[in-house]
Amino acid sequence: MIFYGLASIDALHGPAPSGRYYSFEISPTVTGSTCRLVLTVSKRVSGTTTQMAQGPIARKTLHIPAQADQ
Repeated sequence: MIFYGLASIDALHGPAPSGRYYSFEISPTVTGSTCRLVLTVSKRVSGTTTQMAQGPIARKTLHIPAQADQ
């Protein structure tokens, strides 16, 4: 999931980036009952994309209730 801040109308993050923006990307990884979220903050100015920061933002145990027999 990517959020854009202070973005130009043609802002696009990814394999063919364009425009000018700050991007905030949240990448989840689920292993068993644990969910790990990593936040990556990048900026793109004058055709150059720079990763400014990256790190975990939350950890939470998922509680998935067992389904009753039907």
